Amino acid sequence: MKIRLICLHYPPDLRSVADLYQALAIELTKRGHNVSVVTKMPSEYLAGNPRSTMEDVSSPTFRTVEDGVEVIRIQTPFILPKSLF
Repeated sequence: MKIRLICLHYPPDLRSVADLYQALAIELTKRGHNVSVVTKMPSEYLAGNPRSTMEDVSSPTFRTVEDGVEVIRIQTPFILPKSLF
């Protein structure tokens, strides 16, 4: 079965939800499914410095295969967080 996961955080982001999505995607791949993940480019709380290779890409999307899972990273526009005022 083809499965596409859409999420905001996926490793190398250091958030617990990123690890959960990665574990889910890898387990589904091990069970024989064709899994792809659509996520945003990592921006904060990173393990190491993976953005240095991703920023060289001129297209707004970046595709890799990690542990048998196709990961499609999309650049998103910067949005200011809501303030208290």
